[in-house]
Amino acid sequence: MLVFIGILILASYNEASYAGGQKPSEIFLRALKSAPTEYHREALLAKDPTCNYVFDFYNAKVGVVEAKGGRIVTAHAGNFPALVNAGVALGVAHIAPCGLIDPHTHPRATIIAYVIKGEFLTGFYLENGIDYVTETVKEGQAIVIPQAAVHFELNSACTPAVILGAYSTEDPGLLSATAFIQQFPTKIVGAALGGLSENDVKAQVKALPDLPSQNVEKCLRKCGLKT
Repeated sequence: MLVFIGILILASYNEASYAGGQKPSEIFLRALKSAPTEYHREALLAKDPTCNYVFDFYNAKVGVVEAKGGRIVTAHAGNFPALVNAGVALGVAHIAPCGLIDPHTHPRATIIAYVIKGEFLTGFYLENGIDYVTETVKEGQAIVIPQAAVHFELNSACTPAVILGAYSTEDPGLLSATAFIQQFPTKIVGAALGGLSENDVKAQVKALPDLPSQNVEKCLRKCGLKT
């Protein structure tokens, strides 16, 4: 069985030097998940250590979210085999001047977000009745964001910034505010927003930006990115 899986690994990664180049075989990921012991799991991973243990964030083609405001790459159990059953994941965000990682939540993970370059205005809200928390996190500092808290990160400077997020699970998940608004029936969204017509809701939803965005007008004007 291990020989068969090993052949499958080599075939599935014949065009990728590192993890992140393409999505791993689901059969392989399932084999890792169901490995009876750590010995068996490591034996599978060791068949191709470069592809299974090393993730290339700069050249990743999977786990990527990219838009006007920057590029976010997340290594998780679905695209980085070594993380299966490891209990951790990692994300790196290169954010443009005035770039905003729009309000979102990771339903299954607490995050430690560490600023590598620049600074970020951050904020999170965990549940009804608890105070909203906001902080400016500078280079060399980190902030803890509780599991499932709705949060954002804004690069309010006029230079690019980089932030790293370490997750408490290999499968953190991602749910952005724009995504669930787009998925809900327009009549429900309209009612929740005080009685907007379905046409108004459709127009608003159509105008919602992709994540990460670059639409904070005060910052754009400050940085000369909008007149």
